[in-house]
Amino acid sequence: MATLERIRRRGVFLVVVVGLAMFAFIIGDFLNSSQTYFGQAKQKVAVVDGKTLKYPDFQKAIDQLTAVYKIETGQTGNDEMNEQIREQVWTNFLNSTLIGDQASELGLTVPKEELNDLTIGDHISPLITGRRVFVDPQTGVFSKQALLNFLTGLNQALQKNDPQQADEIKQYEQYWDFWITMVKENTLQQKYVTLLSKTITSNALDAKYAFDRNETSVDMSYVMQPYYSIPDASVAVTESEIKDLYNKQKERYRQEASNDFKYVLIPIKPSQADFSVVEQRINGLKANFTSATDVASIVNNNSDSKYINVPMTKDDMPPFLQDFAFNGKTGDVFGPTLENDTYVMAKIVEAKTMEPDSVNIRHIFVAAQTDTATTVLADSIQKAIKGGADFGALAKKYSRIQQTAANGGEIGWVREPNLLQMGFNQSLANKIFKAGLKEIVVDKEPQGIQLIQVTEQKNMIPKVKLGVIAIRVIPSDATREQYYNQAKQFAAAATSLSNFDATAKAQNLIVHAANQVDPNAPQVATIKNSRSIVRWVNDNKVGSVSDVLECGTQNDQLIVAAVVAKHEKGYRSLEAVTPDLKAQLITDKKAQMMIKNMGAAMTTAQTLPALAASLKLKMDTATNLNFYSNGAGSLTNEPTIIGAATASQANKLSAPLQGKMGVYVFTVSNIQQRNDPFVLQNEEESLNSKQNYMLPYIMFQVLKDKADIQDNRARFF
Repeated sequence: MATLERIRRRGVFLVVVVGLAMFAFIIGDFLNSSQTYFGQAKQKVAVVDGKTLKYPDFQKAIDQLTAVYKIETGQTGNDEMNEQIREQVWTNFLNSTLIGDQASELGLTVPKEELNDLTIGDHISPLITGRRVFVDPQTGVFSKQALLNFLTGLNQALQKNDPQQADEIKQYEQYWDFWITMVKENTLQQKYVTLLSKTITSNALDAKYAFDRNETSVDMSYVMQPYYSIPDASVAVTESEIKDLYNKQKERYRQEASNDFKYVLIPIKPSQADFSVVEQRINGLKANFTSATDVASIVNNNSDSKYINVPMTKDDMPPFLQDFAFNGKTGDVFGPTLENDTYVMAKIVEAKTMEPDSVNIRHIFVAAQTDTATTVLADSIQKAIKGGADFGALAKKYSRIQQTAANGGEIGWVREPNLLQMGFNQSLANKIFKAGLKEIVVDKEPQGIQLIQVTEQKNMIPKVKLGVIAIRVIPSDATREQYYNQAKQFAAAATSLSNFDATAKAQNLIVHAANQVDPNAPQVATIKNSRSIVRWVNDNKVGSVSDVLECGTQNDQLIVAAVVAKHEKGYRSLEAVTPDLKAQLITDKKAQMMIKNMGAAMTTAQTLPALAASLKLKMDTATNLNFYSNGAGSLTNEPTIIGAATASQANKLSAPLQGKMGVYVFTVSNIQQRNDPFVLQNEEESLNSKQNYMLPYIMFQVLKDKADIQDNRARFF
């Protein structure tokens, strides 16, 4: 009983304790589960019609496309390239989702057999045949054998599972997987577009109407009263009229999320001291450069650009070097001289010689079981050619490059840069262009021996081989610090929107406006590597002023920005579009006034010259107009007026018509009919071709507009 009494006395306390314990249990369980929920929410890069793109998947696609770019271009990523890759991944995801959903509903697929045929079969997609990786370096064209060799090598490497090659193998695996996916999705899109195109076709009436409109042309005489002849202030527009027009045209003002901001830009430029440092450096190189026999080494060790071991034409070099190069002798040195922001010094390595601009070449590539057997075979073929044997027949019989062998070894006409692009080294390219007609150039490679013959030469022109040291002047750390301090002083003084412009003016800085900037924009205007500005604006409130932000290719652009406005996804506000609506209403009211006045004047002035005299307007003409004309003479961008003129009767005064620039009255003359034969099939095909050309773009825009898209990329990048 005593125990029960103690429980009763402490009942309220126990209820509270138990309640808190239960609450702690429940809320703890909720928080544990919600950690996963909110964590997943933070991972959402986008949601498109219910399909979620999570950050790990987005990043995986970015890594894959980065590998593709690296293999395709041989370049590692920079900020600009990374932005392009992210944008392309986003576009691919949208395409795949929007069109994939539509195709799925229609039952469209790309079966495994079809995909195999498009990637390694008899109907390989241009997406595959256009890849540099699968091009025969000897012919410069796609080689199915090169493709199969790539896949065989990749498969063997995957099976070998060598840890030292794991990263490289992964890149090539990503490369192939990417193009498989692209072929599949591109084929699916083509099927969808083809199916859709069958529902949007021209009929006989469309074809005849379009044909007739193109057959008729007219000359037009007209008068036009411009809208500016009536002052805007004399036209009254009410708020209710503006609001009514806004409601009627609201769909025109649909907008995506965007930001308005302004900024000052302070470019970092080299000081005079920086120029002096580089000038002293290049002057110090002149003695060694003049006496050097190994010009390539001294250029490569000191110049911003590498030595080019290829004779150059005048068109290949800048104008300021041309007179020196083509009038000097071997060993002559030019400069140093300052060109823009670069000090340049040049040396003639090989004086002017006459070489062909282009040559026609053919080749035989031989490879036997052993190096010795290959050498013996190459020697015997070379002797046979010198003895008068048919080069083409020998190429067909012995050359291992099937694409050219089938054509007698013909490569065709090439310029020296073409050879370098095709994989020929500089030394071999030089030999080919210095070779005489019918001479055989022998090239020994690890894979075999190549016999190259020059059959024709075209356009013998002078060429010179130069060694050029070019050193660009860049701002020193001390110079950069001076500009940075200037930007810091501005940022410290411009503390709000209200004094941003005044502070800039006091410091002789220009304020730039950036309006309706997409939160995912890769850069601001033409400023390289300026995504950081867009990110800063995304993350800050209206009225905020940034610290100094570094942009530009070499971080040589300093920016201070201020957030002016933020626009949510949806519709532009009435206030934002009021100036445009008011201008439109004023124009329409002016047109109504002019139409009324012109109509009254036309009761007595019943010819165009009389009307022009009555209204004190200038008469003008436009000739040879048809329904599809953009304009003629001073009449431009007036489709309503041109369309009405081509459908008018001759020598009949038109009613006043509202155009874009003013109100027009016209007469037409010289109506000409071309009387071309009407071929229904041709006209329908022409119309369908125009429609099908625009269909993929229009289709994607419609799907995009109708989709529920939550784009959160700006949170991540």
